[in-house]
Amino acid sequence: MENKNQVWYNLEQKMLLLSGAFIGLVFLYSVGFINWTIPCAFQHFFSMQCLGCGITEALKLAFNGNFQASLHSNPLVLILLSYLFLRIAYKLRIQLKQL
Repeated sequence: MENKNQVWYNLEQKMLLLSGAFIGLVFLYSVGFINWTIPCAFQHFFSMQCLGCGITEALKLAFNGNFQASLHSNPLVLILLSYLFLRIAYKLRIQLKQL
């Protein structure tokens, strides 16, 4: 049972690192340090917008403080930002307990 928990913990760490890297790149994009876009493969192949489309723009708008436009761009940004905030707070709490 312990091995199974370790596998999930490692997967969660990798996903958190990947999400953090994505959020970091979006933040750098929103403040103008980098200029890049990621084309949506779903939209390219199926000619329809997926649920994730607009999430980068929504995060950019949220980082700039325009939350209303961010929610209008993609309402899932609220869930993503909430999850990231709670995960960071949880990780900080664990780190502080270990000190």
